[in-house]
Amino acid sequence: MGKIHIVDNFFEDKDIQKISGYLNSVLYENEAAGKHKFNCNMFDWGAQLNRIDGKDTETPYLVLIHEIHKNNAKIDEWLTRLVNRLVEPYGYKVVYGPMFHIWTPQSRINWHCDYSPKLDPRRHGALTVYLNRKWGLDKGGEFLYTMDIDDKDSVERVTPAYNRAVVLEADVHHKTTPVYEGNLRKSLQIWLTKL
Repeated sequence: MGKIHIVDNFFEDKDIQKISGYLNSVLYENEAAGKHKFNCNMFDWGAQLNRIDGKDTETPYLVLIHEIHKNNAKIDEWLTRLVNRLVEPYGYKVVYGPMFHIWTPQSRINWHCDYSPKLDPRRHGALTVYLNRKWGLDKGGEFLYTMDIDDKDSVERVTPAYNRAVVLEADVHHKTTPVYEGNLRKSLQIWLTKL
């Protein structure tokens, strides 16, 4: 089995519409009511990631995170069951709560792997599903990955198309390019463990 899988039309139409509808309600309806249900996370991954990327930047980038399990148990349970069924053929199951990531302009993340026994030794993989209906190269926020961090010619690109999923093992090196001004890159993020 491969270390990374790119899957278009990951969810059925009715399911991706339900997921997108919930995200929009969190983003827009709650905003109008003055109820923000996002945590602000300043991605500053420190010297190790900067060294891998070959740059010495200390600028953190704002990513808004909505932890579904903390805000809507019914959606969390439904989505966990659904994703477990869809990632089982890849040898995974959900390890803990799905979340939305909203990447703001200029946000990005440098080269890294998701596995860290200090954070959670059960985290063996990740699922990202892109939720922007219209997204292209002109908006940035591309997903880049490589099996060999020392071979820059081996880098592959994935444009975050609507309902496109990336299922990857936690030891795959990956990063994102900066999101361009005037755009928000929306995704569903779920940590996976091996069956």
